[in-house]
Amino acid sequence: MAMPRLKKFLPALISMALIPILPILSISPAHAVGAPFTCDSHFYQVSNGQFYVLNFPGFTYSKLGTNPSVAGLNSAGWNAADNYIYAMSSNTVLQQIASDGSITSPGAITGLTAENGADFLTNDKMIAVNTGNSSLQLVTLNRTGGTVTGATAAAALTLTGTGYTGSLDIALFPSTGGSYVGYSLNGTTLTTFTFPNSSPTTASYTTKTITGTHNGGTGAFGAQWVDSQGNFYAYDNTAFAGTNTLYEINRTDLNSVATTIAANNVQEETAPGVPPNDGVSCRTAPSVFAPQMVATASITNVSGTSALATGYLVTNVYPVNPLGNENNAKICYSLSPTVDTTPGNTYGLLLGSSCFTTSTTFPANGTTQNFTVLLTGLSPNTTYYYQSAATNTPPGSIAPFAGFSPVASFTTPAIPTFTSISPTSGSVGGGTSAV
Repeated sequence: MAMPRLKKFLPALISMALIPILPILSISPAHAVGAPFTCDSHFYQVSNGQFYVLNFPGFTYSKLGTNPSVAGLNSAGWNAADNYIYAMSSNTVLQQIASDGSITSPGAITGLTAENGADFLTNDKMIAVNTGNSSLQLVTLNRTGGTVTGATAAAALTLTGTGYTGSLDIALFPSTGGSYVGYSLNGTTLTTFTFPNSSPTTASYTTKTITGTHNGGTGAFGAQWVDSQGNFYAYDNTAFAGTNTLYEINRTDLNSVATTIAANNVQEETAPGVPPNDGVSCRTAPSVFAPQMVATASITNVSGTSALATGYLVTNVYPVNPLGNENNAKICYSLSPTVDTTPGNTYGLLLGSSCFTTSTTFPANGTTQNFTVLLTGLSPNTTYYYQSAATNTPPGSIAPFAGFSPVASFTTPAIPTFTSISPTSGSVGGGTSAV
């Protein structure tokens, strides 16, 4: 008689026995990542399997996060699609870097032949280079339900040009439409690439000879950057007299017809770590060497026709208005929030704006300084968009760097209107009445 009862409870017993096994059979959740970055003016490097930020002033690197070293970490870029930094390790693994410095892998990379450096061409699409040969590959991040799950590399691009033999890194400008431009420095050869669209299978290039670097043809530029002003930067892994050098090539020289141009030594630095390394930055931010407009300008004393505006800046590296008469700090307003999106000295600045300047001298240092201007020519009951901006004065042949704040808005008050009032009884004027 015990057997029927056993059969009756057998399914329940089996279910209870399987309970501890269920977590083992469950699907693992997507990899956990920290918060994304906010577009800023910092230069970052991946180096020796870690993630570093260049500090100003002082030009020293500090490690972000407590992540253990990731073997073969290299080829990094800032993805504007989600404001995370993505890097590659050992050609086969995609790494995602969050703003807290944590590094996690969302998946594998397939089809990539080799990589020593990379940057994002556009959202979710990177161009990878390597120093062993002249091939370039387009690497596209794979997304499932909006989550990055890995990456796929296409066949090598067909290149048109002569003189490019490979490189440790590449830096690409964001495009406002049409073609895309990127730069890569190897020894004394600077290559300018032009990509016809956001999913290229071909690219053309030209080369220039670079002078002015300490190590000449033996320079190994493992980290390279561009900024919104159109300038190019390269960090030499090969030390000279005990330090490493960060070079800048300005936009005017990059776009010139000259076949030989000079690099400017903007800073001697201490290496964050040993190679492999790669440079990363938010390319739509002001240059790291520009005055940093650290806060939105404050607006006070707003009337129907004027307002008082105070801007805040940290000069860091180079002074603003060192002669006291340059008027290179300003606050501008416009009826539209539209800003210039063409790489150059006016990138990020309000279009069609009215500007009010100051000639106050701001020495180079790391403290917040401020200036106040009176905005005039306003109309009542009108919304205005405004921002602060400043241009510094570097020494020698280094071109000025322009900094700008985010755009904010304020509204002028309406001017009250008055109507005449006629009394319904009593006298209108003063005086006394007759008795």
